Amino acid sequence: MTAWARAFFFAFLVHIFFGIMVAIGLRFESKVVKASEAIPVQAVVIDQASITREKERKAELERSREAEKKRKIEEKQARQAEERRQSELIKRQEAERQRKEAEVKRVAEEKKKKEAEAKRQAEEKKKKEAEVKRVAEEKKKKEAEAKRQAEEKKKKEAEAKRQAEEKKKKEAEAKRQAEEKKKKEAEAKRVAEEKKKKEAEAKRVAEEKKKKEAEEAERREQASAVDALTAITGAINAKVRQNWRERNLDDEDLLAIIEVSVKRDGTVISANIYKSSNDPRFDSSVLAAVKKASPLPFPKNPKYYDHIKLFRIRFSPEL
Repeated sequence: MTAWARAFFFAFLVHIFFGIMVAIGLRFESKVVKASEAIPVQAVVIDQASITREKERKAELERSREAEKKRKIEEKQARQAEERRQSELIKRQEAERQRKEAEVKRVAEEKKKKEAEAKRQAEEKKKKEAEVKRVAEEKKKKEAEAKRQAEEKKKKEAEAKRQAEEKKKKEAEAKRQAEEKKKKEAEAKRVAEEKKKKEAEAKRVAEEKKKKEAEEAERREQASAVDALTAITGAINAKVRQNWRERNLDDEDLLAIIEVSVKRDGTVISANIYKSSNDPRFDSSVLAAVKKASPLPFPKNPKYYDHIKLFRIRFSPEL
């Protein structure tokens, strides 16, 4: 039987003992109570002494009950203390058992580690011995190979000497042919460079001509666009004047130049004062008239748009 089992069995016996004692005490108390209740009252006239004795008897009975109650409480406390002591003892024994098991486990693991380390060292030693053997065999093979290579080298040197002399002759011939080839390549290169220069010059002249022709075409197209815009300047001014509402002016000599940006159909994108008349009211009225007159008359040829999409309008009250 283990220590833990013995402690459990002992605690079980203690509990049984205290249970029997409590049962006996309860039976005794029951008999005392019944005996006191069974006393018949025979006296008819009770004097003061009898009353006093009865009171003392009851007080003694009460003290006896209190003492019994106190005794039971102390016994219960003693049982609880014993149970706690036994529980703590069992806990300590269990902790000691676990500690011993942990120690046994630790020693076993330590032993296992040492055995594993010994095995590893034995394998390492075996590997080193095998490596030493392999190195020795490799060295032997290298020495044999070195001897073979030395003999092969001697043969090759003799062959190389023969080939060197043959090569020297071939190199001399090759040098002569190379110099001849170099002269021919230099001549061919000179001719090619000369041809390249002529082609580059011809290309430059052609590009210059093409550029001049494009610039001339651009100038002609721009002039045509300006002429087309000039041709409808009167129509533009007339439409702006139709939408101009500021008539009561003190100065008839006012002149404002408006810079206008339009879409392809003449729709006004923006209108700004390019040159002010120095009369804010007049300037504002002209800007309002230009925006209200949108879309303005505009040349229909789409090629003209990029040249005249931004133009200026001169506006005066008397124009």
